Amino acid sequence: MNLGTPPPAPRARVVPLGTVAELCAFVDELAPTDAGELVIGGAGVGGSVYVDSRRICWAAAKGLARRLTQLLAEGGAVSPVDLEDVYRRCKASGVPLGESLVSLGVTSAPQLRAALAQHTVESLAQLTGGANLGVWNPRAHGAYSARFTFGTAEVLARTGAFQSGGLAAGVEAELRACFWDGEWGAAFVRLADRSRPEPVAWVGEAPLSAAGLMERSTWATSALDLVAAFDAQQPLVAVHLPPARRRRGREVRVAFAFEHTVVVGEVGDQGPARILNRRARARRSFTG
Repeated sequence: MNLGTPPPAPRARVVPLGTVAELCAFVDELAPTDAGELVIGGAGVGGSVYVDSRRICWAAAKGLARRLTQLLAEGGAVSPVDLEDVYRRCKASGVPLGESLVSLGVTSAPQLRAALAQHTVESLAQLTGGANLGVWNPRAHGAYSARFTFGTAEVLARTGAFQSGGLAAGVEAELRACFWDGEWGAAFVRLADRSRPEPVAWVGEAPLSAAGLMERSTWATSALDLVAAFDAQQPLVAVHLPPARRRRGREVRVAFAFEHTVVVGEVGDQGPARILNRRARARRSFTG
């Protein structure tokens, strides 16, 4: 029986990576089940990024090998000695490090995810920039737990927060007060030398691509500009999502201004009233 010619094996390809946004765009354009390693090189730069199902699983950059240990230790999640011991056992058994740390009770899932996210962002910030190039090498699909991987929208927003310095901390605190469990929100700044708003803070988990996040930031800035033409108080703008786009109780898209940022997110049905009440209390406190 002639089974025909087998399909050719996927080939490596070169990917230009001037910014984290360009890397995220490359990931978004992959097929839903694609997986592989993006090996990045450049002047004084070396490292790699592993991607599976359009999610970034990990990033490693030259000089940051011990950074994850430091982040976990700083958060009080795990000591360097414990982490090294688990790492050696995982390397010998082939079991993913993150899953082992949580299953052994060395750290909690939220603590580990926060450390992994920060390590990923710091690594990507170092690996991209200038005229760096990445070589995409397809690999086997399905090796990582989704809960310890990151969508491109989250990566892009976290990168902006990392690069914005002190601005992000105060804005993130406000986002956490406005957006509850199951909701998400992101804050952006408008810079004179940029053609689009830049993310500086993020809370929650949004099922978005980086392009989807930026589309929502454009919607938010346009909506607020339009409303501001009629009302200088810059109220909250809210629109109900169509049923097909609702997830985990997120029913309403909102936009509002906070200090020097534009905020966009998705909330439950009571979310707009909750945020309006918070903003009203803040205004009374300020004027009082």
